[in-house]
Amino acid sequence: MAFYQYKASDEQGKTVKGVMEAEDEGALEDLLESRRLYLISSNVSGKKGSAPGARAGTTGGKRVVRAKVKRADLISFTVHLSTVIGAGVPILQGLDDMVEETENPRFAQVIRGIRQSIQDGSSISDSFAQYPEVFSELYVAILRSGETTGRMDEVLKEIVSFLEWQDELVGTIKQATTYPVIVLIAVMGLIAIMFTFVLPRFLGIFDTFDIELPLPTRIVIAISDFFQNFWWLMIVGIIAAVVGLRAANKTPGGRLVLDKIKLNIPVFGELVRKVALSRFAHYLATLFGAGVNILNALEVVERVVGNAVLAEVVRKARLQVGTGHTISGALKESKEFPSMVVRMVTIGETTGNLEETLGKVSEYYDREVPITVKRLFTALEGAIIIFLGAIILFVVLSILLPMLSLQQVGH
Repeated sequence: MAFYQYKASDEQGKTVKGVMEAEDEGALEDLLESRRLYLISSNVSGKKGSAPGARAGTTGGKRVVRAKVKRADLISFTVHLSTVIGAGVPILQGLDDMVEETENPRFAQVIRGIRQSIQDGSSISDSFAQYPEVFSELYVAILRSGETTGRMDEVLKEIVSFLEWQDELVGTIKQATTYPVIVLIAVMGLIAIMFTFVLPRFLGIFDTFDIELPLPTRIVIAISDFFQNFWWLMIVGIIAAVVGLRAANKTPGGRLVLDKIKLNIPVFGELVRKVALSRFAHYLATLFGAGVNILNALEVVERVVGNAVLAEVVRKARLQVGTGHTISGALKESKEFPSMVVRMVTIGETTGNLEETLGKVSEYYDREVPITVKRLFTALEGAIIIFLGAIILFVVLSILLPMLSLQQVGH
């Protein structure tokens, strides 16, 4: 028996820390789950009879490694691992080869740690789980299922397909957003330069004339003065907004409110919902297909779906399934899932082909997400052009109207 210093999360996502006595880390995880807590990381802090903290930092808990691994490297690693296991090569030997081939030194360090953990007697999934910043919860859950069912090489292929889908989705969004973002930054920079440096030179001329300036001119002068004298206030406001939003996003309540707002933003909300639904279908189909039982699969999906509103629906579905109800019933009751998704899940549950019907849902959203992304940013480009045109027109009027007034005074 040993004392473990642990960090866990509750069902609302709140982080809980404490010390608990357990036989090993697996027993600790079971004890925490009985209290509806989910282990994030742990360290042995003392043997039975010794003061907690006597051996702080002893290995045996999950290691948090600050290793940024590109998805391409992770895909390559997983393909190699699948090939090694499928060919019957001892996994320790295969991991040795991967250490030599890996160009990222931090990733090589992670692979060495996994190899050492397996050599020390830990399971493959537990060894991977020691590096949560490299291998996601979903990745580890699928590995654990592969170990249980003896289908390790097959589930690794499913992980590869999943990672490739993720890479394609992220690539599609980046490709569609790059140009509009660059244009928006350029437009905002142009407006800032125009109001701070260019317009004051022109508008200063009108101060020498004894005429009443038109309203558009007075507005432009006021804006220009604000840019010149209070530019720092705008920077502070932007920084404060970013910090405030990030802080709010770290709390369960704040994240729920922000995610609800995202879902209700015109056009953009449609994209956010479709991306989250695509994740839901892909994640659940991948986990279910890998042999993870439905309750554990829903538990993982709840934490990785990427939207707190939909995560809450998945949580309620998990609780209802635990009492004998269907997933589709909970999804329908929430009204957050489109009728098409609910109908496909219902068919899957009725026929026993949930993996197949979820695959069809994910295929549908694989087509819909890129279309929605392009539609969103086409609309954004148009809005940017209209906005810039309106600003330029307003500025031109602010200059021309006083000149016309001067001409009339001259006559």
